[in-house]
Amino acid sequence: MSDKLNERLEQSGMTSTPQTNPDERRKYLGSLRERVLVRLSVAQLKDQKIVKTLVSHIPSYQNYQVLINNKINTANASLIIKCCSQNNIKFSLISDQSAQIEDDKTGVLVVSSEAINEPVIDIAQKYSENDEVDAQPKSQKLSFWGKLKKLIKGD
Repeated sequence: MSDKLNERLEQSGMTSTPQTNPDERRKYLGSLRERVLVRLSVAQLKDQKIVKTLVSHIPSYQNYQVLINNKINTANASLIIKCCSQNNIKFSLISDQSAQIEDDKTGVLVVSSEAINEPVIDIAQKYSENDEVDAQPKSQKLSFWGKLKKLIKGD
């Protein structure tokens, strides 16, 4: 029995190196979730408004790389590639088994070379929150003395 076990261990060691988190890598175009800054699904890649949002933020991705699902042939993907080229942003076209064409799968990723653990990566959630915050007037925080003055005046 130990001979068979040794044979299997030797065979499995010779075939290939095991890959860390293979399911996660398939979901994130060969990258890991902890490295993702922004994610667009295939459905979002077809939405002109969301793609314009991404393109407007591309110049701020100097220290990142853009991964594009190459199995999706849209004008929007070409626009992203053009914008990355103009801004000297590294990008890669992914066409291996991790690139899938269903609407909920990944269309575009902005990734770091190391873990950044970004809590929100969906582009619609990430940038709509910032836009709403910018649209609302910011109320000025009052100091202790300012609050006391306001309380005394009765405003």
